[in-house]
Amino acid sequence: MWQTLIYVPEKLGGVPLFGFGLLTALWAIISVVAMVLQIRRSGWNAEAAGTLVTLAVLGGLIGFVLPNVMVEIPGTRAADGGPVYGLPIRGYGTMLLLGVVSALLLAMHRAKRRGLDPAMVINLAFWIILPGILGARLFHVIEYWPIHYGPVLRQHGPAAALAAAANISAGGLVVYGSLIGGLMGGAAFIVRYGLPCWVTMDLIAPSLALGLAIGRLGCFLNGCCFGGACDLPWAVRFPPGSPAYEHQLEHGDLPIAGVQLGTDPAAPTGPPVIRSVLPGSPAEKSGVKPGMHVLAINGRDIAAEDVRSEPRVMAPGCACCSQLGESQSSLHSVRAGVRLLLQALSEAARDGLPVRLTLRTQEGKTLSWTDAEPLPARGEALHPTQLYSSLNAAILLLVLLAFEPFQKRDGELFALLLTLYPVSRFTIEIIRNDEPGAYCGLTISQVVSLAIFAFAIVLWVYLRRPGHPKHRAAI
Repeated sequence: MWQTLIYVPEKLGGVPLFGFGLLTALWAIISVVAMVLQIRRSGWNAEAAGTLVTLAVLGGLIGFVLPNVMVEIPGTRAADGGPVYGLPIRGYGTMLLLGVVSALLLAMHRAKRRGLDPAMVINLAFWIILPGILGARLFHVIEYWPIHYGPVLRQHGPAAALAAAANISAGGLVVYGSLIGGLMGGAAFIVRYGLPCWVTMDLIAPSLALGLAIGRLGCFLNGCCFGGACDLPWAVRFPPGSPAYEHQLEHGDLPIAGVQLGTDPAAPTGPPVIRSVLPGSPAEKSGVKPGMHVLAINGRDIAAEDVRSEPRVMAPGCACCSQLGESQSSLHSVRAGVRLLLQALSEAARDGLPVRLTLRTQEGKTLSWTDAEPLPARGEALHPTQLYSSLNAAILLLVLLAFEPFQKRDGELFALLLTLYPVSRFTIEIIRNDEPGAYCGLTISQVVSLAIFAFAIVLWVYLRRPGHPKHRAAI
């Protein structure tokens, strides 16, 4: 994991880099040159207007947005001892940008072979990229609203919830949301400029696979989209601060002060149970044993703890969803217990003392111990599903390019993408562990995979109908 690649300093040689500084001056020069070349080539038209809007958005980003996302650079101090600020270049965003640029270059390279103007591909890219990012983020926010964003809205207000929803630097872009948003934007562009629909769809299909192959590497650098437990040689362990580590910590998969909390399968709606105790730890010596049910930690009842996460809304009348609702309820009690344990660790660290814990159990025992053990330096071994997804997309790219010479009708390349990707995505979701199966045991991505696969079947039938234009061989 490598969440932050570098920090770009706020000033260069004492001159501001962002805001109304060096980068703004460079943007102004590039914008003037680009607009002059655009107008000299084709005059003032819709394409030139689109370029102007894009440059204006970029200028607003440099002048007003970037100065407000500066952070303190860790371990760096100014000559006067004060903090030094800089712009963090995140691994996730960098790989996302690299994926977009690579996909665009591939599309431009293939455009002439499809009878399209490569310059038009650039404008098409903006119509796809921006709606794609919005769709990907909106899909994520809707999916995780009950867990992450709803509580922020209630506790801190609309402004904080909006800021959390807009913070994509920490991850949180769903591929299927990007696909839906991007296709809607691309369809609007095709209609607006009268481009051949299926030729254009075939053009962008391999680019989508390439962008996904590179973008998933960003997920690995960020530590999101992680898999379940793995004992294979290529298993990975993510460090503190990563979504994978925090997920394991929150769900009781990591020991805290010598104990691990979990759900009791025999009492799914009851209090959390001690899943395991570290051998030789102060907790074990105090008499804490696996199987004990924890009612209170340091005098605070788990049942009365304010749980910030909310259960997902389950479909009424569905037996498997009802069972899932019970497991979610138990998970909330586990989270509450973990939160109380972490609070004890935080208070002890603040006071510079070992953590002191007292557990009251359902079995009628009150157990106390003092523990100075820190949290694990790494999480439990997991499947690197981000790398699986990247490799899967790379293979899909090769399959699409290999199929292209044998293509008989326009649209078949795009249809092949919609056929193969849902199958592989559905399979990878089985070993992913970052989201629950909220729909009769299926994740939302698996549900969407089934829907897209069904649509792909209909699309194949449509493309094979008599009268559909045959594919023109590449020049």
